[in-house]
Amino acid sequence: MNERVLFVDDDAALLGMLKRNFSLEFDVKTAENGAEALKLIENSQPFAAVMVDMRMPGMDGVELIKHARDLAPDSVYVMLTGNQDLTTAIQAVNDGHVFRFLNKPCEVETIRSAIKAALLQHDLVVSQKELLNSTFTGAIGVLTEIIESMDTPLVDSSRVKDMSCELAKSHGIPTSWSMSLACRLMFVGVPLLPSSQREFLLNDDINTDGHKEAVERLLEISMQLIAKIPRLGPVADVLSAALKADGQICKHDPNSIQFANLMLISFYAQLLLERGDSRKSILAEVIRRFDGLDTIVTNTLHDELVPPDDKLEEVLSNVSEDSQLRRLAPHELEEGMVVAEHVRMESGALLVTAGRELTAVIIQRLRALAIEHPLEVKIMGSPAPEAIPN
Repeated sequence: MNERVLFVDDDAALLGMLKRNFSLEFDVKTAENGAEALKLIENSQPFAAVMVDMRMPGMDGVELIKHARDLAPDSVYVMLTGNQDLTTAIQAVNDGHVFRFLNKPCEVETIRSAIKAALLQHDLVVSQKELLNSTFTGAIGVLTEIIESMDTPLVDSSRVKDMSCELAKSHGIPTSWSMSLACRLMFVGVPLLPSSQREFLLNDDINTDGHKEAVERLLEISMQLIAKIPRLGPVADVLSAALKADGQICKHDPNSIQFANLMLISFYAQLLLERGDSRKSILAEVIRRFDGLDTIVTNTLHDELVPPDDKLEEVLSNVSEDSQLRRLAPHELEEGMVVAEHVRMESGALLVTAGRELTAVIIQRLRALAIEHPLEVKIMGSPAPEAIPN
């Protein structure tokens, strides 16, 4: 449990008393004004509990908590107040900004009890958030895997995300959870596309009107679906930005608009990459699609684009001493193994790209499609099943 506590009060004697009484129980820090407190919150490890005095010169307790919550939303806030501030304190509690308020003068044991309750509340909030995040992330992962395992797979969304984040990093654009999820979820609308538009996405020239219309329709459907999910509004906003900005590079747009453009660039690049186009050809097509790209984008794309025909060699070169390469039948594949060659359907369509880590969904898909020939996989740091002879 995090037991870091920050006391904020303009009374130095009171702060000294609090530090003497609680330093043996908690990890205590003190600040004599709001500005000093905000600096501590911003530049140190998170505080579980923050106790502030209501009346301080310069910045009062309510204003301090308002700014502090922007920096540390998970911290739990306790307020010390006098009778004359009671109405303001009650309003702060009702607004959800303050967990508890204590009326001056206050006994040490009362403060101790309030701090312990605040620490328990912080632990509960953080634990619930971590559980929600892990559950949510897992659900999104399963959803995207199912979409990507359709009869007509489009691209590996995790690679779109990785490339988008690299392009954003090269431009100094900070990435958020909503941006990363937008890369994974921009394909949720694929099953609802007419078969003709899915065919355009898979095989048509990316600069034709048919392909452009198919991409726009995909973004529109995905955006509408995501917008219906609680708390995913920011993800839908990124998809909306991509829909509006498709084909335009605007350096002075907000970060979400810039990222949406980079996400589209990554999508087109990965699509052409999985079709087997050369690096030179991909760069030329993407530049034509976006009516020119800056040098940073083209250089980063050049470094990030690894043609499928080179992927096997890259995977083989990265095999560590505790890894093994084996050819295994689909029924022997296990989660966590890495495919060391691209797997194609009988039609020649790319099903799994080399370097992809196997998941339960991918393995089930390979078995459902009756892929019978052995696959070369990399097994990390554990004894390999008996290999099938070539």
